[in-house]
Amino acid sequence: MPLSVEQLVYTSFSGLGSRTLTSEKMPESIEQAFVKAVVHPFWKNPAYVGLKMTAAYLHQLSTDGFLFGWLYCDEIPQETEELTARFVCYYSTQVIDDAQLELIFNCLEKGPVTSFEDLDNLTELEAIVLPDSGNYEPTRPGVPIPSSVRALNRLLLYKQKLLHCFVPLEVPQPTAEVQEQPPDKSALEVVEPSVSLELPQLPRRLEKTPKMELSAEMEVEPQIELSSPVSIPKFALLIGVSQSNLGVQRLPGVEKDLDSLRRVLEDPSIGNFSKVETLLNPDSQAMAENIESFLSGCPSDGLALLYFSGYGVLDRQGTLCLSAASSRKNSQGKIIRSTFVSTDFLGAVMRDSPSRQQVVILDIGLSEDDPLQSVARKNI
Repeated sequence: MPLSVEQLVYTSFSGLGSRTLTSEKMPESIEQAFVKAVVHPFWKNPAYVGLKMTAAYLHQLSTDGFLFGWLYCDEIPQETEELTARFVCYYSTQVIDDAQLELIFNCLEKGPVTSFEDLDNLTELEAIVLPDSGNYEPTRPGVPIPSSVRALNRLLLYKQKLLHCFVPLEVPQPTAEVQEQPPDKSALEVVEPSVSLELPQLPRRLEKTPKMELSAEMEVEPQIELSSPVSIPKFALLIGVSQSNLGVQRLPGVEKDLDSLRRVLEDPSIGNFSKVETLLNPDSQAMAENIESFLSGCPSDGLALLYFSGYGVLDRQGTLCLSAASSRKNSQGKIIRSTFVSTDFLGAVMRDSPSRQQVVILDIGLSEDDPLQSVARKNI
């Protein structure tokens, strides 16, 4: 669905200095949060003096309030230490779901809807609606959002954490090199900063930014850093259930699938996983304990991969349950839920896991003779 947003802009105005221009209905508390959380870490910061920079950002204030937009710094000041930049921001009170998050990232990639080239004659900005189709002509180019940033924020959304990211198009680098002779301004060689989308370079600059101070009700979680894919420790738990007491056909290929996947993940030239565990035909208790132990033991900077191959059953409440070797039905033909591992349990231990990067693959077989399986087939 379309996203309704209020607009904010922070930049220098002729004769007025630096200030914020907002929509008429913009709460003052949101304006203050925007300046403190988005503008202050970069505006007039010595680490960014003399730099050209373009970046996109997403900053969630609460479960029903978030800011996102762009930083455009097109000019390199020559005779002043003030950073010439323009912060374009959209604010919405809608609750972020998967579809809204995708719309936000697509908008950040495409660019702003409104032009902000002639702000001196404006006293306020209008609210706008971003089409869910993304069918609009941007007034300036946006910033490509790496798949790693998208994936991390989808994971944080699933874990009900606040979303924060800052994606530079041009990573800050020194732009002037002073030669020994002659000592005047003509001796300055301006070097354009190289373009990079590698997010790991950003935290080195952020360490120099001033600490943000927000009111208690708008407390912000710390910025999450993405490590280089080469240095990320990766862990996997591979579970296969080829047989059970459900009276369904045996799955003879499960053991071979687990072994093949294990070898691929352990191969240093392919998966390069630090540790891969396999679990074949466990009972429901052992399966649940191994899943919880695996996810709770993964470090915060590590990637956790959980793979399950076996049968899946949809219970009467509509919850998908994963079969175990001990899974069975009662005399009335109904499943005994305590002999399965439900995806509700899986979701709970995922949310409790310290790992910020999690991948779950459910390779589920569905039995045609069980009406519950037919419903599950349509819902998975």
